[in-house]
Amino acid sequence: MTEETKNYKKEIIKMVEKLENEKILTLIYGFVRRGYREEKAGR
Repeated sequence: MTEETKNYKKEIIKMVEKLENEKILTLIYGFVRRGYREEKAGR
């Protein structure tokens, strides 16, 4: 993982921690969960 990618992860986490809109959080959760599953499956 590059340093730039690590910075992206940190920035994403900071932004998500500040979100309060339930619909946006649900959208992000679904997107991240799908990406996680795809990565875990080796796609």
